[in-house]
Amino acid sequence: PNQKIRLRDGSTSLDEPPVNDSGNWSHTMSSLRNKGYSLTAIALYGEQPVSPERTFTVETWADSVTNFNDGTSGSWVKGPAGYQGTVKGGVFYNNTPGASGHAGLLFSQTFRFITGKTYSFSYRVRNFSPLAENVPPIFSVELDSGQQIIAAYTVPRTGQWHTQTANFTVSLSANRTIQMKSLQDRGGGSGSDGGNDYEIDDIIVRMII
Repeated sequence: PNQKIRLRDGSTSLDEPPVNDSGNWSHTMSSLRNKGYSLTAIALYGEQPVSPERTFTVETWADSVTNFNDGTSGSWVKGPAGYQGTVKGGVFYNNTPGASGHAGLLFSQTFRFITGKTYSFSYRVRNFSPLAENVPPIFSVELDSGQQIIAAYTVPRTGQWHTQTANFTVSLSANRTIQMKSLQDRGGGSGSDGGNDYEIDDIIVRMII
């Protein structure tokens, strides 16, 4: 009691809190950064024994809500499949006038996902192809690791908005890219040679637990 210890993160000294009459000490760590910490306490008396190492990682999360109202796709990067799409009227609009080239990566964004947490992904989509024989838009969502988030969804030709949503977890804490993909390559033309016209809105990624 009535001595001091030195608190360290790796080889970096953080503070030298006093030890009370009962032999206890405490220290409040503020302004933690996003990084791994490896803490030890070394006694500043006697033979200067060192405590066992305590490790932890500080992670932060911010939900991603993209509603296109600002005329951009936010932090989502448009891929090759959206080459003829544009943000207008508060949605991502694509009437796919080209005859092909509409399948593949549509949007992507990288997040830091943590094991033990549950996340949700959702988006709204509508098919505004005018003819019954037009080909429908089809979309799927997955991580760049290949883990499926939302299976292939064929958008009904009703002109109505449809919401697709799913929860997911990861087995390893890492940076992962969510990939929203178009599975319909056709466009342009008319009848069975046309269609694949769609609007997308409200792409949302949240941490639930």
